[in-house]
Amino acid sequence: MERKEGGLERCDPCLLLLTMIHHTTKYNSGTHYRFETRKIYESEKILAVYTPCDTPLKSYRGEFNTHTHILMFYFRDRLHNIHIHWNPDWSPRMHYVNIASEADWNGEQVSAIDLDLDLIRFFGSEEIILDDEEEFEENSSRYSYPPDLIVRCRREADQVREEMGTRLGIWSDEIFSWRPGEKLPLQNLR
Repeated sequence: MERKEGGLERCDPCLLLLTMIHHTTKYNSGTHYRFETRKIYESEKILAVYTPCDTPLKSYRGEFNTHTHILMFYFRDRLHNIHIHWNPDWSPRMHYVNIASEADWNGEQVSAIDLDLDLIRFFGSEEIILDDEEEFEENSSRYSYPPDLIVRCRREADQVREEMGTRLGIWSDEIFSWRPGEKLPLQNLR
């Protein structure tokens, strides 16, 4: 990757050829989502991958193809990951944040444990939706999430909501101008 002004990185088009498996699980180890993705950026603490629309996947909801293009950011030191979604025609769709375990990855796979809570902001909207609170309550009881993990998940959701509200860097609608092989915005990824 070549460093650019303003904290932007240029994606190396050759990296788009490096595929890996995205494999997230639920707290009980059941599959959340599993599909092939393409690595576009990696540092010690951040991994960015891209998955094109119509990619086959397996999930707790069954097998189907992705309905959107997805740019995903995973972190080794945060309880969330960020998914930027575009419709098939590349029109902007949404910012989607999974509250999840810290991610782990190697050259073949990126993995994390989904912890149910999600934050969503649709393109052009000011509203930030906290989703799946009931699922979080049910699963934290059903799978005996440790009390400190429950507190950390709620705190992470509050912090991410505040960051999303700034509409700066990764949280800006400007992120939707990104395309594979173009500059990758890494600002505001604390």
